[in-house]
Amino acid sequence: MRLLYFSLLFLVALVLQTVVVPVSLPFWFASALDLPLLVAVHIAITRSKAAGMFSGTLLGYLQDSLSAGILGVNGLAKILAGYTGGFLREKFFTQSPGQRFGTMLGAVAVGVLG
Repeated sequence: MRLLYFSLLFLVALVLQTVVVPVSLPFWFASALDLPLLVAVHIAITRSKAAGMFSGTLLGYLQDSLSAGILGVNGLAKILAGYTGGFLREKFFTQSPGQRFGTMLGAVAVGVLG
């Protein structure tokens, strides 16, 4: 059941990022929004560092293959964000929604800036 949930989450995030977001949102906002990055960090927070890194790799390379960018750039950024999300999960024991939001915000910031 969990595999189906993650597969659907991957599919929805990639379709929304490549088809819906560039058409429906202004360019300045669409270029900053990265839904697959949020999915990778979500998996890292709910599962582990390894699951976050694996999902980040898979999502990043799939996103690169669907876009006109250089293959591997998004994969590396999402690997870093997945590892950071899992690391922060282990260090801060994210149980409440507020802690999970803060952990996700920190991991996404590291992935975007890194």
